[in-house]
Amino acid sequence: MEQQHQGDLIVQWPDGNGYLSLKNSSEEQKRGIDQIDFRPIYQAGRGSAVWGIGTDTICKVKVRTPNVSSEADNIAFVQDNFPSIPLPEVLYTYVHKDCTALFLRRVNGDTLAHAWGTLAEDQHYGLVNAVSEYCEVMAKLTSNRMMGVGGQCLLEPYLETRKDTPVAPLTVAEALTVFEKYTPPDMESPEIKEFHFYHPDLGPGNIMVRDGSIVAIIDWEAAGFYPYFWIATKPSVSPGLNFHIPIDGVEDHYWRKTLKERLISKGFPWVAPWWMEWNKRCSSDCN
Repeated sequence: MEQQHQGDLIVQWPDGNGYLSLKNSSEEQKRGIDQIDFRPIYQAGRGSAVWGIGTDTICKVKVRTPNVSSEADNIAFVQDNFPSIPLPEVLYTYVHKDCTALFLRRVNGDTLAHAWGTLAEDQHYGLVNAVSEYCEVMAKLTSNRMMGVGGQCLLEPYLETRKDTPVAPLTVAEALTVFEKYTPPDMESPEIKEFHFYHPDLGPGNIMVRDGSIVAIIDWEAAGFYPYFWIATKPSVSPGLNFHIPIDGVEDHYWRKTLKERLISKGFPWVAPWWMEWNKRCSSDCN
């Protein structure tokens, strides 16, 4: 990638047999925009969208959430702290008004969701084991606060106590108070001693594979420091980690069920029954 700030040119990087450039001049961009191949990949309402641009570039645009670290910052944090975890290459990112744009190098591979049906059983086991090992590696980095990278809020709706409001940083004592508040009288809230780094969206759509091996983990927006119990519990309670592409003979929840079981076998606590009751009481009180 080449970064320049001469004239209208902000940045450019190799793409296919040429270059993609960002320029300050809207007129320049308009004149050249028809020459670039834009392909929609994903859209979530009016809040975010992903496009393929040119040959080798992915562009993610989303409405910015205040007090939440950017995905680019999260990727840089993971790169610095966990060099063994494969990541997408960040080409450039910027904020414009209330939106962020993130340009990434296209990963040479398929999502696990697309590749699963073409892989052998031993490869399935190897992939589950690899992801569980990444979780082990990340969990070794701890914090005394439940928070996002840089002390920011967390984008984890499954732990929100106010609807559509990111989880504010919490000390151990504050987190225990929140969890105990909505715990039924006949249950105990899980133990919390510290918080562990975790990627809470490890579904088949966020794992890129090639030839049966993981080449990148993507979508790091929600990464941060979470209670230890959340690492194995999240796959158990989140349908978002299902196979969303039908695969013959495979249950849609097979990936997250298998990942949960592998994490439990590694010693991660599992408290899904408690979370279900906590979430019911919390949702009833907060909505």
